Amino acid sequence: MNRLKSDFISIVSHEFRTALTGIQGFSEIMRDADNLSPAEIKDFATDINSDALRLNRMITEMLDMDRMESGRMTLQVAEVDINEVLEESVGRARAAHPLHHFRLELDGGLPKARADTDRLTQVVANLLSNAAKYSPEGGEILVRSKHDFTTVTVGITDQGMGIPAEHLDKVFQRYERFGRDATTKIMGTGLGLPISRQIIELHKGRIWVESEEGKGSTFSFSIPIGS
Repeated sequence: MNRLKSDFISIVSHEFRTALTGIQGFSEIMRDADNLSPAEIKDFATDINSDALRLNRMITEMLDMDRMESGRMTLQVAEVDINEVLEESVGRARAAHPLHHFRLELDGGLPKARADTDRLTQVVANLLSNAAKYSPEGGEILVRSKHDFTTVTVGITDQGMGIPAEHLDKVFQRYERFGRDATTKIMGTGLGLPISRQIIELHKGRIWVESEEGKGSTFSFSIPIGS
């Protein structure tokens, strides 16, 4: 575990430096250049905003991990329309990942569940971001919802590189990231999946992955209708 934490700190430090270098570099150009066009200024501002949002996500994930490890993560439960959460989350994902085609197959009869809207939105955003990151050339990402008498289930399927079989049982573990040449440039802390697992388990649900290397992955979660 100590080695994993050490590797994690190294990864996070690199991600922070990368984002800060981008913010510093683009802002210095905007400060020092006298002949930038409005379009160039907008492009630099967009890059700065993107790096700032990435820093904010990493800080949020680290705070959530601290809450997890100290047992302080809690839920604010109310009735939630999960299809609405999925539609809004996919709308944001489309804007953030224009290379990908997001398709929704939603259960029109889906009952409302008692859940924490913000935390559930966080899980869906993590899974959508993960699907996009691990299919870097684009492709379709399919988002499904369904229900039975007791549970609501959400599945997110990508057409990416898939996960090696020996890593399937580790993807939700803290400080674990699987590494291959094809994934070394993928950014992030690697905390999104363990945090998502904790949130779903707090809802008395479960989260799992099915994957075949080279053919993509499906991440799914289910929560009780009356959770």
